[in-house]
Amino acid sequence: MNNPNLTEAICADFYKNEFEDNYFDIIFANNVAEHIENPEVFLSEVKRILKPSGYFFFKTPNRWHYVPMVARVTPYWFHVLYCWLRGRATEDTFPTYYRMNSYSTVRKLSELLNFDFEIRMFEARPEYLIFDPITFLIGVGYERLVNRFKFLNRFRVVMMVKVRFR
Repeated sequence: MNNPNLTEAICADFYKNEFEDNYFDIIFANNVAEHIENPEVFLSEVKRILKPSGYFFFKTPNRWHYVPMVARVTPYWFHVLYCWLRGRATEDTFPTYYRMNSYSTVRKLSELLNFDFEIRMFEARPEYLIFDPITFLIGVGYERLVNRFKFLNRFRVVMMVKVRFR
């Protein structure tokens, strides 16, 4: 598909790249932030290769949602097994750290690394509970509840974060 507003799209490892300083207008990370072991190093590299007028967007699960809370206390082999049972290839399951996956953590990182940010959160369908109709219905109830009341925003699963370095 042609996009007249897009001149280039690249999928890259930020720890092993050879991009020039100020190379990108936009960087987008989809379900990557939960796998970042050292957010300061990662975000410093994003800042280096992002143009001064550029934006970094990332979508990630909120660490205070029930799925990441369970994921943090279960061993990696369980994640591999569970994802395999859901039909995901085992090589597509990666260790998680959840070190830049909450409002308070993003705020602290913004103070440390000098960036402005906006966060929007929403709850999606409970895909992790689809294996059983009863748990799925409970998940749907949870989704409806946290999306209905603004004060429950911090318990929604999806964090959409927009970052602009100063």
